[in-house]
Amino acid sequence: MLTGAERRAQIIHIVQNTTRPVPAKKLAEDFSVSRQVIVQDIALLRASGYDILSTNRGYILLQEEKASRVFKVSHGDDQMEDELCCIVDLGASVINVMVNHRVYGRIEAPLNITSRKDVSQFMDKLKGSSSSPLKNTTSGYHYHTVEAGSEEVLDEVEAALRERGYLVYTGLLRNLTDQVMEQQAKLGYMKEKIRLYYPLSSLRHMLGKDDACDASKMQEILEELADSTAESFGAMRITHQGDRFCFVLSEEISERIHRETPAKAFIHELIGLVGQHETNMEQILELFKAQPGGCIMEHIDSGEFDYVIRFKEGTDRYLYCFKDEGCHITYHRFLPEDYEEFGF
Repeated sequence: MLTGAERRAQIIHIVQNTTRPVPAKKLAEDFSVSRQVIVQDIALLRASGYDILSTNRGYILLQEEKASRVFKVSHGDDQMEDELCCIVDLGASVINVMVNHRVYGRIEAPLNITSRKDVSQFMDKLKGSSSSPLKNTTSGYHYHTVEAGSEEVLDEVEAALRERGYLVYTGLLRNLTDQVMEQQAKLGYMKEKIRLYYPLSSLRHMLGKDDACDASKMQEILEELADSTAESFGAMRITHQGDRFCFVLSEEISERIHRETPAKAFIHELIGLVGQHETNMEQILELFKAQPGGCIMEHIDSGEFDYVIRFKEGTDRYLYCFKDEGCHITYHRFLPEDYEEFGF
């Protein structure tokens, strides 16, 4: 028998995840209580801040437009509480937990954790049970859908999860996306397969692996990545010759990235500006200054580049490097670890 609080939590989950009104009679039948109990539950939920509208067909939860993102993470049982608190402390909500089981396919369970109190209650419930966390069915790898009021909050969540070492593959998938966006900005979009090449050292940096991870081990890791992200990211094939890896991204990935890229994405503005022969360095600097969050501009005299620029905030970790060749500006961008390894 559910407690009142547990029943109301489930009522919220039901009305949050439907596009149709939910009749009080249906809720009463589902929870084996009277219709009057449901009416009282709705009144208490409204008093708690939920904007629930009564219609002649049932209840509707009026919700603000929210940003959401799916994170793939991995950690031990002793780190679960820290992971969840890390997310809710930044003002985001953990909507669910999912795993991709090799035999049973996708398995998903609702969480709807929005506060440290919710985290504490969830952990107490888990500790009082003989059941193992869902993530342990897939060797610790699992997904969370996280919602927040803005993309900026989700960026903060991603950065915090990365700093704690919980994120899996996110850096590499983001880099693949960025490389495709850059290529489409330079060459235009065509619905076709795309080949991208990475040295072993760059993959180690993005996946947090040390020198003990040789090419064979990396190939195994990348094959697991391709299998586990095929549904969310798209199909890709990965091969290697020595320490050089080739990613063949499907036409669907190319089309999706093109579709999801904003018309005035920063990378398009940058590539468009660099591609003009009359562009000077001052125009490049002004473009960066116009971006939100601010940036750090370093004038250097290394022979390779004249300026190295990076953003202060957000998930764009690249170092943007420019050289004034007199008749035009040359441009490269690197992850910080690659830039350091190359010794510019």
